[in-house]
Amino acid sequence: MFSFALGIWILNGVIWISRQKRPSKQRIAFDYSYSLTLTDIFPSLYLTDQDSTLELRPRFKNASNRAFMYKFERLEFRIEDRFARGEPKGAILAANTSLTVIPGFGFNRAAWDSFKDRTGGSVEFTIVYGHPEYGFSRRATKTVHLDLFTTKTDQVQAVNINWTIQKEDDEEIS
Repeated sequence: MFSFALGIWILNGVIWISRQKRPSKQRIAFDYSYSLTLTDIFPSLYLTDQDSTLELRPRFKNASNRAFMYKFERLEFRIEDRFARGEPKGAILAANTSLTVIPGFGFNRAAWDSFKDRTGGSVEFTIVYGHPEYGFSRRATKTVHLDLFTTKTDQVQAVNINWTIQKEDDEEIS
């Protein structure tokens, strides 16, 4: 009888220790709260590309101490009355690192030529992210206001951006 009880206690101890090594899904979802941060938006100007002359490239940082995978549900850029939208590919982002997303779409040459010297726009996106082994556990949604300053002369064509986050939401998903 004693050896049976001892065996049960040892088995219970081994199960408890193995569960302590691997965090629960709730703990991981909590650890990832607001860990996807927007750190910058870079304008990229390609005057020779007629289809995507102006691209906006957001840079994200994984502010957590764990790697996570992410996937865009929606990414949309608006400048004046024009818009560009798509769903860039996701990836796995290592802990405490940054990544600049190259969306592969933007505003065509006709749109670039029509933009005023000082104009406004927005970036809206929704990204799901979570632990690579457990799947997506968080959904980040952001709306960013853009102020664009363009220079269009015979010698120089350039664009600068100021941006401000207008709305930010990070929620747990099941």
